[in-house]
Amino acid sequence: MNLPALAITFVDVFHGLFSDHQEYLERNILLPQAHIYCFSSSDNPDTDVRKECEGHLGGDLDDEHFLGVNFVRNVSTNKSMYRIDFKVPKDILFSNKPLVTGSGEKRPVSPDNENGTSKKR
Repeated sequence: MNLPALAITFVDVFHGLFSDHQEYLERNILLPQAHIYCFSSSDNPDTDVRKECEGHLGGDLDDEHFLGVNFVRNVSTNKSMYRIDFKVPKDILFSNKPLVTGSGEKRPVSPDNENGTSKKR
């Protein structure tokens, strides 16, 4: 996922993505793999990027799902671009619990067919 200034904030769409298909929870399925570009100016970007991603994702990435944080390029003297790679954990994909963001609101995800307004997730 490109758009490094905002991309990491979009990983919340994985939370509960398969919640209406609980019959697949116990099956051995291939998990989606995500590659998210982002910026960091931290002295410890690996930890910073991982924690920010986990916050938007709504859960922790254990060592089985976390694939790494990779340096991409310097953007300025105090800011660099990174890519975080991970497999989305089943407990996040199949979650039935609502994800509460800092504002308490979910972003609109799809237009309502009847009146063109957006539905909240």
